[in-house]
Amino acid sequence: MTFNPGLKEWYCTECYKLIQDDYKRRKVLRDKGEDYGDFREEFYKTFV
Repeated sequence: MTFNPGLKEWYCTECYKLIQDDYKRRKVLRDKGEDYGDFREEFYKTFV
């Protein structure tokens, strides 16, 4: 388990890594001007 201090919640380590990877992928798409879906950047930033 990995603790997210920004959200004060615990996440399984695999889920935490998936969220980090998804944040990086969506950020790249956004920077390219492509569609990146529902991107709540403030939420994702707590995992970086």
